[in-house]
Amino acid sequence: MVAIVQILLGIVLMINGYNNDFLSFTEAMLDFIYLPLIGFWNIYASSTRFKYSKQMLIRPIGIYRHYEKSFISTIVFLVLNLVLGGVIGVAGAIYDLVVRNYAMQNKDALLSIENEVLKNAK
Repeated sequence: MVAIVQILLGIVLMINGYNNDFLSFTEAMLDFIYLPLIGFWNIYASSTRFKYSKQMLIRPIGIYRHYEKSFISTIVFLVLNLVLGGVIGVAGAIYDLVVRNYAMQNKDALLSIENEVLKNAK
């Protein structure tokens, strides 16, 4: 659900960035560069996460490794949204960190499920 909201916000930010009039260089930079950048970034990150969430439901393999490796990219996403003002992106990154924390705390259960799925697939 968060991914869908981020995609919609990203589209709004891109449109807003290209349709606003500006009064100064700073506002022009915000309107024509930063807002579309936040929009593209949110669309990319949220669509990637959305696709992965569907894949996890179908075949729950690699969940722990995914969240183990995603820490740096989530922090980068969080910092970029904080710096560029992407409130929904910040909320999405915080949500990703909460889910990551849950996955890290439940390593044994996730790896057990993965092993069971792999064993049954043979």
